[in-house]
Amino acid sequence: MAKQISRIQIATEIVRDTDLKPLDFVLYARLVSHHTYTKEKEMKIDHSKLKSILRIKDNDTLKKSYNKLYEKGYMLNKLDKLPRKASTLMIINEKYIPKNQNVKWFTQFASDVVHPNIIDAIGYTGIRMLYVYQSHINYTNLSRHYSFASEETIAKESGVTKNTVIKHNDMLKKHRFIKIEKHKLEETGEWEVKKGNVNESLKFTKYNNHVYLSEEKVCLYIKRKVTALA
Repeated sequence: MAKQISRIQIATEIVRDTDLKPLDFVLYARLVSHHTYTKEKEMKIDHSKLKSILRIKDNDTLKKSYNKLYEKGYMLNKLDKLPRKASTLMIINEKYIPKNQNVKWFTQFASDVVHPNIIDAIGYTGIRMLYVYQSHINYTNLSRHYSFASEETIAKESGVTKNTVIKHNDMLKKHRFIKIEKHKLEETGEWEVKKGNVNESLKFTKYNNHVYLSEEKVCLYIKRKVTALA
């Protein structure tokens, strides 16, 4: 029997929040995961351990990213100073947690996606893109279990450039976390007259690439890494 995959559920409006940088999103995903496990609104977090897990090098970077979440209303307390030894209080806004009735749409992905080994492999941007791709898949349509959002859309909603999306698509494909089926220009069978040209020409329609995601490959990647270190 296949092992059940644990998932982190995030409100889709946060997944696609263009005001969040990839690190901000990954930090939030990790905090949501902790909240899901502990059921605590007021979470006492070992910030040194959190920095290690998320590959954050210094306190200022952590505070800046966290305070962006506070500014957006996703967290309810601001971090001014991090204690040297004691845990840090981080209060999550349960208004945005999918169990809340106010959250109509949410996106979920395997919780292993915020593992440090995944961060090392595809970076914060790669993780953010997996969620954004996932948010564009309609799983109620059995024939369309793929995202066909454009690279421009993925870039905008991930808070990065189109070139960055292309670069990270290569990383995601390398680790087999995604599979991309390319679609080229196709004839529509219709004719059109372009402005400034008296001759008719065939009309073409561009179909966006189909992107298939594999949560199983993400989980397997972690399993192999852990086994290799055992």
